[in-house]
Amino acid sequence: MHSFLRLGITASPTHYQIQSKHAIPVIKEEFERVMKANIEKYIGKNIVIAGDGRMDSPGHSAQYCTYTIMEYENKDILACEIVNKRETDMKSTAMVKEGLKRCLKKLSDSGITIQELCTDASTSIASMIGKEYPDIEHSFDVWDGAKNFGKRLGAVGAESKNKELRPWLPHVINHFWYCCREAGGDEHKLLGKWRGVLHHVVNDHKWALGECDHGTLQEAEDSKWLEPGESSHLALTKLVLDTRFLHNLRFYKNFRHTEDLESFHEHILMYCAKRFAYTHPVYKARNYLACIDYQAHKDRGLLRNKKGEIRLHRMFSKKSNNWTCYPQKQPKKYEYIPELLRQIIDHFVSSDIPLTAPQEMSPSDPRKMKQTLSELFPPPCVLMEQKKSRFGDEK
Repeated sequence: MHSFLRLGITASPTHYQIQSKHAIPVIKEEFERVMKANIEKYIGKNIVIAGDGRMDSPGHSAQYCTYTIMEYENKDILACEIVNKRETDMKSTAMVKEGLKRCLKKLSDSGITIQELCTDASTSIASMIGKEYPDIEHSFDVWDGAKNFGKRLGAVGAESKNKELRPWLPHVINHFWYCCREAGGDEHKLLGKWRGVLHHVVNDHKWALGECDHGTLQEAEDSKWLEPGESSHLALTKLVLDTRFLHNLRFYKNFRHTEDLESFHEHILMYCAKRFAYTHPVYKARNYLACIDYQAHKDRGLLRNKKGEIRLHRMFSKKSNNWTCYPQKQPKKYEYIPELLRQIIDHFVSSDIPLTAPQEMSPSDPRKMKQTLSELFPPPCVLMEQKKSRFGDEK
């Protein structure tokens, strides 16, 4: 933009030198200060935390994973670890487990006792927690569980022989949410309420081992009662009583979710867009800035109009084909940025290292482990000689 408008601007080499030598160290120091202040609030306490990982690119080709731990009640970020693919034997799928281990170790070394951990419905994470951290109660995100079950239910309902099941899809998923919420940590109560849906859909609201919680039931306009033993009811029974699903149902008894953590990971896109590539120090610094931003603004109040009413923002969802709304928060002020800029200038003035001096790579930089992400080492500079065009002599 500056080149197009012919405006004076710092040259890119100077910009990157200032960024690496002065901006990144100051951002890291501020991030560590914020994390230390958050951790000190919970030292010596038993807390419930939520954890989730964010990849820097979709699919299995990610280079970085940001794993974040958030205190469940107050939504304070307690740990944020950046894992590079080079540190997990070039396996992207292993970065989430490595990030979680680092976060748990950091909290344990700080004197915080973890009572319960809520993550997404990952069987590998569940296996690791059960084997290596038996003292931590593990819960799954109820939204993630409802989404996964909804996908399976939708696939079964898509079959022509189970078309009578389709109107029941949202009701069965809502029943899953209701059962998890009403369980109150009781696994047996959760199982009993969950199995009751098989009776409800056939218009049987009182049976030998229980009854529905609803009162007088009005005739449903969009849902037709299923017939016991027909294809749709048998398909639903197979899903509801699936052995693996029932075994994992215990992870939802505390009705936990990671909504705020997912929202924070979406917020990281403001600093680390997935369509760009970053070096390891820059990627960490951008994630740290996102953490500082979140922590400074998480307790903002709601925006109100002149009448004192909460202002709502409407939004259309293409997935549900429906309108929804949510309350708007007060605008961000970014009051910490002037102080960060002052510290960067002070760091520049007090530094003895010339700005033009070569930047040395940190001993902990994963790029020291492996120069490139490719499995093959780059060949000598003979690529152009070996290159052949499909268009003959055209260049």
